[in-house]
Amino acid sequence: MEYLQFLLISFFSYVFIPLTFALSLYSFRRFIPLPFMAILLVSMILSPFLISIFLYYLLLLIPHQNPLFYVFMPFILVLFLFWMFRKNIPLFIGELNQRVRKSKIKSDWRYMAFMNYAALVVISFFLLIFFNRMFTVSILGHDMLEYALMARIISNQQAITYVSDIFDPSSGFYYVALHGLAFPLMGVWENLWNRISGLNSDLFFRSLNLYFGIQIFLLLYYSLRKINPFLGSIALLLLVFTKGFFYALNDYHIDTCRIAVFCCSLFLLIYTIQQQNFYLAAIFAVACGFHGFTHSLGVFLSFLEIAVLFFSLRFNIRKRLVWVLGVLGIFLIMGGIHYFFDSLWGTHWIFKDIKFY
Repeated sequence: MEYLQFLLISFFSYVFIPLTFALSLYSFRRFIPLPFMAILLVSMILSPFLISIFLYYLLLLIPHQNPLFYVFMPFILVLFLFWMFRKNIPLFIGELNQRVRKSKIKSDWRYMAFMNYAALVVISFFLLIFFNRMFTVSILGHDMLEYALMARIISNQQAITYVSDIFDPSSGFYYVALHGLAFPLMGVWENLWNRISGLNSDLFFRSLNLYFGIQIFLLLYYSLRKINPFLGSIALLLLVFTKGFFYALNDYHIDTCRIAVFCCSLFLLIYTIQQQNFYLAAIFAVACGFHGFTHSLGVFLSFLEIAVLFFSLRFNIRKRLVWVLGVLGIFLIMGGIHYFFDSLWGTHWIFKDIKFY
């Protein structure tokens, strides 16, 4: 049953939501000048955060409800989007099929084809090792364990509350609370399923590290392959043999999650600057909001990215200010508002003295 639940959560979170989100963006392709594969990649990275932000507002505004309520509400929202854009499904599938066919290596330079396949084989080998580890090694260490315990606190309360000290008497855990709730809420998502099924599984939470690591690989390869397929393959091989990244994939940690969404925001920033398109700027703002909602460092990096956007727009000052205010508004709605609440009524975020016990 534990593995069946893991497959169900993974299918909904890693497949159905990303494809529905991609279908939604694809339906507005006249307004969003993003290549099809870029839409797919962005959707795959941002979709788990959509669950987090939706749960955040549900637990903040409608607390202490039955777990079924918090599980079915995201289902209803995604199914509504799927139904609303259902007429574009044949076009979406046709486009996906066409892109897959075009992605096949048709090069006279056999060495380039060999490097692409070699990179695929090597990375697949390492991913299988990490995938096996996910089923055999429990959550250990400072970072992931901290977020797992915070997820349990929120799940037990079935509410998002802002208090000066977050302490769990059952475990003796004191949460420093310098960072956002996006990552713990992904654990809450699984805990809600556990409450319904009566299981005590954390496989989905363990899988997040590997999932976002794969997204980093895909985004890197997609970005560099447009320049040169050989360059994309070399970059992947160099990355997988980098000690720091290997450790980040092998150890349960938040790093792959925040790096993936940060890379996604940079990816969208570049497209926004190139296209000077407000709809792209809005999606960029969503990515920045999710990055900030994941980690405090993401807040400062997002403000830096927004400043870069401001100075890169080819408009007059007034229109630039309108754009940036719109981006900041979306940033706040998509997670940045958490730090405002926490600074005023919670732990006071970075404006407090950190207590160590």
